[in-house]
Amino acid sequence: MICAALLHDVLEDTGCPEPELAAAFGETVVRLVRGVSALDDPERLPPDWRDTTDERVLAIKLADRLHNLRTARFLPEDKRRRKARETLELFVPVAGRARLEPVGRELQRLSAANLPGRGSFALIAAGAVLLPPGARARYVEEWLGELHALPGPRARARFALQLVAGMPRMAATLRRGNAPRVLRRGNVPRVPRREDVSRVLRRARALRGRIGGGGGGGRG
Repeated sequence: MICAALLHDVLEDTGCPEPELAAAFGETVVRLVRGVSALDDPERLPPDWRDTTDERVLAIKLADRLHNLRTARFLPEDKRRRKARETLELFVPVAGRARLEPVGRELQRLSAANLPGRGSFALIAAGAVLLPPGARARYVEEWLGELHALPGPRARARFALQLVAGMPRMAATLRRGNAPRVLRRGNVPRVPRREDVSRVLRRARALRGRIGGGGGGGRG
């Protein structure tokens, strides 16, 4: 797997033919490299790719995308945003299957930093610390998609504040084991008062260390 990770872009970016690569490193490495290359074109991915792709291929691709986003400041803005949206839609959701939840969380954070609504996302992420760790990533991912579909900063801020106001009740419902209605733009509480938001953020900061960063002990 380490050889495949080091060679993941050889077939795409050089003139090295597959037989030569296989002769030097073996068929398994070539198969993994080919699998990583197949993930470069989202339009051609089969519907079940999340379930059928080799976990080693997913791990290599996630590591590659993490490196891309850590160095994204050197890319043009339109390319940064395209990679960020692609990462949120395609690769953050498969981090759990690859047992790389910490990588998924960093990809989510870096993607949000390269898209409009960074401040609103930070507010949602701070409030979401109240949710049970096992459910937190799924809801934050969905809310982030909703957030970036909104037309401007005022709409995004309003959406974030409404979500934060509803999170204490949602957290209590989740901890009781009842399935809550998903909070969406058309299904959110009243616009909160400033003191409501401050109270929620104080709770979030107090609970952050005790609850932890989220969904569980994957590989680093």
